[in-house]
Amino acid sequence: GEVEKQTIEVIQELMEHYGNETSDELNVITKVIDETQQWLKCCGLVSADDWRSGGKAKWWVQEHPDTFPKSCCKSEYVNEASCNDAGQFYEVGCRDKLYTWVESNVTYVTV
Repeated sequence: GEVEKQTIEVIQELMEHYGNETSDELNVITKVIDETQQWLKCCGLVSADDWRSGGKAKWWVQEHPDTFPKSCCKSEYVNEASCNDAGQFYEVGCRDKLYTWVESNVTYVTV
């Protein structure tokens, strides 16, 4: 619906500032995205490729080409120099993981 569409637009806007100390001075955006990706074991909005294409995270793609944020790394690779090889990072996007979590944790109330 409309709420989902607006939420996606906000997340895409936030991804534009990920890791950019100029536009995310207090590191709040970066921390929220990192914590979400680690918590849901996901990477990017639609898929991990969001961090490699300039469409959603332009600053990150420009500054860190072909690299995923550390929060995309599976736990056994998080302390490695990178986790860019298949199987080392979460490939599923956070959007679907978040939808699944909300659906399984929402209590329906009937009147």
